[in-house]
Amino acid sequence: SLSGSSASANVTVTPPEVQALELSPLDASAFVGDSVQYSSRATLTDGSTRDETARATWGSSFEGVARINSSGTAQALASGSTHISASSGGVSASTPLSVLPTPTLSLAPASSNLAVGATQAFTLTSSTAEADGLVITLSTTGTGSLTLPASVNLVAGQTSASCSVTASGPGSVVLPA
Repeated sequence: SLSGSSASANVTVTPPEVQALELSPLDASAFVGDSVQYSSRATLTDGSTRDETARATWGSSFEGVARINSSGTAQALASGSTHISASSGGVSASTPLSVLPTPTLSLAPASSNLAVGATQAFTLTSSTAEADGLVITLSTTGTGSLTLPASVNLVAGQTSASCSVTASGPGSVVLPA
């Protein structure tokens, strides 16, 4: 105030707005039936960042290949490619998702007769070679028993691996992989 006169101004302060979105993971791949959890991180106009996953609107360019829910979880439905997108505050981002056919496994030989204490080599083959490799868990069902490795590792880029099992108890045993 100056000699009884004064001036004022109204100031409206608005919250920071979304300036950019970053999605994770980028360029993902999944097998049919798998799910991929996406997240979205926003850069705001004040320079800060925040998790935008729950606020974002999610979408898939080809819902026959993959669908994504409001929490950012994509479900791989069929082989093919789609783009997963998120939008918030008028800003959008997207990333490709490749959906691969589920690999099939085979075990050879398909049947074997072993005496207790005898060992048999088996070859486990996958229909696809995984870039990161594949760990296959072995188990048994039936009345007999086998001593076997807990898992067989297919090294990155390989489609087959060998393992040995030893008959440890009489009866019929199924060795699923």
